[in-house]
Amino acid sequence: MKMLFEVKTNPDQRPFTFNPGTKQPIRSNLASQNDTYAQIISYATEAQLYQHRDFYYTVYVWQNYARLMRWDRAGVVLSEPFDWVKERKPLLTFMYAFAMATPQDQGYSSHARRATKDEVSALQKLHKAALGLTPADAEAPAEEGITKPAREDSTDAKPAAKAEGPDKGLAEKHRLLRAAYFAEMLRDTNKWPVHKITCVAFELAEHTGTQAQVQAQTQTQPQTQTQVEAKKETKTKVYWVGKYRSISTSRSPTGRCTKTYVAYDFDSDSFAFFKDSWCAAQVTTELANYKAMDEAFGLEKSNSIPTILASNGESTGVTRSQEFVENLRGRSHQLLVMQEIGRPLEEYKSQLQLVRVMADAMEGHRLAYEEAGILHRDVSANNIVIREDGRGMLIDWDMTRPVAEIRSGASQSSRSGTWMYMSALLTVLPWKWNELADDLESFLHILCVMALRFHLHDCSTPLPITPEGNAANGPLIGILETYLMRHDGSAGMIGSDRKLYALKGGDPHWELSDEDCGIARLLQKLYHLFQQFHKGVNFRTLRHVSREGSLQWMCDSKFRFSQSPVFDSHVQIQQAFNSILQDDTIYWPLPSEKTGDQFEGLQTAEGRPAVTKDNTYASASVQPLSAVLKRGRSPSHSEHNSAELPVNSRPHKKAKRSASELLSTHDWVDEMGSNFEWGMDNRNWDAEVLAYDSEHYDLVEEADDDDDEGSSHQE
Repeated sequence: MKMLFEVKTNPDQRPFTFNPGTKQPIRSNLASQNDTYAQIISYATEAQLYQHRDFYYTVYVWQNYARLMRWDRAGVVLSEPFDWVKERKPLLTFMYAFAMATPQDQGYSSHARRATKDEVSALQKLHKAALGLTPADAEAPAEEGITKPAREDSTDAKPAAKAEGPDKGLAEKHRLLRAAYFAEMLRDTNKWPVHKITCVAFELAEHTGTQAQVQAQTQTQPQTQTQVEAKKETKTKVYWVGKYRSISTSRSPTGRCTKTYVAYDFDSDSFAFFKDSWCAAQVTTELANYKAMDEAFGLEKSNSIPTILASNGESTGVTRSQEFVENLRGRSHQLLVMQEIGRPLEEYKSQLQLVRVMADAMEGHRLAYEEAGILHRDVSANNIVIREDGRGMLIDWDMTRPVAEIRSGASQSSRSGTWMYMSALLTVLPWKWNELADDLESFLHILCVMALRFHLHDCSTPLPITPEGNAANGPLIGILETYLMRHDGSAGMIGSDRKLYALKGGDPHWELSDEDCGIARLLQKLYHLFQQFHKGVNFRTLRHVSREGSLQWMCDSKFRFSQSPVFDSHVQIQQAFNSILQDDTIYWPLPSEKTGDQFEGLQTAEGRPAVTKDNTYASASVQPLSAVLKRGRSPSHSEHNSAELPVNSRPHKKAKRSASELLSTHDWVDEMGSNFEWGMDNRNWDAEVLAYDSEHYDLVEEADDDDDEGSSHQE
């Protein structure tokens, strides 16, 4: 669908005001408007979800009035209403211009092109070959919905090869995984068309070392003109994607709106992980963070951080809604291709693997902090994945900040990170800046949540674990609320103090049924460390700190939230993990000890699911998100690009312009608010920021970042 027409005739279904020539709020005051709003927003959301787009046009018609709408990941811009029966020229000219415009001017991404039938057929033949079908079967007409083989613990998708002995099993494993990836990509190509994505190859740094060493090498080895010109030559890489693998948990047309895919590379005959997101403008991009880490220690040398293969480089799509809404941050398009395709952390096979994977992710966190000088700030279960060899990797470095820039306090009353795994101090002190201790505490909360979900404890229901049996598990709901509960305070979002009291007392207030197992022993060590840390916190002082008052003094005086040095580095928490892993006397239960998901089927006091299908969490103490509206304005003519003519000097009759010029993302928005030949004389543009109603979300972020959860390498 290239563009949507939404037509309503019922007066009760009028979401906007339709009184041309009068200045009224954009939204009508009808009680029934919310349902219509949700419907419009869901249409724009789905269109941008299914298609590779930079923006999207819709036309909203109510009786004989219409509004033109342009959606992007920052907001939506609306024209003033016009009577399309009496003034037909604006709508007809817009439709003609749209029909004659290029795909990019219609809103499609310049990096994506829909695959041809021959290209899709070639992919389907490769899929059948991976399934082990005969050449005759591979030549047969392609069919949708080929059965997906059981997923295996591997990422490198190589063609099956004839092998004997131990190599035979590995080759079969690769064949099955290759078939699974093709099935995932080609699932329902009518609904999810295959697209060809063109990216810029990522060049790994030739030098490694600390930041100081990198800077020294750069300063002492000036580049020649030949080297500079060589770097200007960009190598392109082409990938093929189909149905998305995962999406951000916030089903909204605005925000980061992360989508991830399994991508196929014909040139190397291999699969990669493809991430599509919209990052906040004027914020360090995830690509820049990977470059910083690559220059500091070399991504190819670290197994605990993804290896970047390609990106969209500097050529990114940029939103325009921010030009019409005050205090609204724009967004830029970010495409990343990574070598590794990981499995979700929750798919760990045993307690031992869980602890090893988390220890690996922590090592990646340490490398970034000590060698590159950056802090992750969103350590969560969604951002730790399992590599093909069963070890761990820390992903999603889009909220990362340089350590030197962090001590300025939270820029907004909302938080960066995943609420469930945030440190206790961050959830009760809205103005607090992120520290190393906060990220390290998130590892503890991840371990707690995994233990509560997949291992027997004193709040578990009788075996077997079923969603029906979990539904009425009041004690477990109470523990879950410890991680989820929050409310609006005067200074921002405030979380439950239960998490804080548990850490201060060194007791989580629940116990694993097997008190001698590896996870139980590790939890004891970690709670002891965090008890020491919180004993060093002067809570009496912190209660009197206000954002306007003492915060600047705290930043300038290098204030310490805790006098305990236990988390000044990674040393002690890594020692706790390593001591458990290296202790031969530790009892590690068999994989069969892992239960079904004990959070599945849980319901809040209001009867809502505590855990949704996409593993996000809803708190009984949090009200559903409402549609957020900000009254916008059209840029004044003095704010137009200096190359534009003043409005009064524009000739009434202008030279004919191409459809591409009429619909360009610059001219269409600006000139529709001017004396333009379409008959939209002196009409202004209104704008609004709409957030789709969602009852389930677990991420609250700063405006400097985003408003939905970053998506990981998982399904």
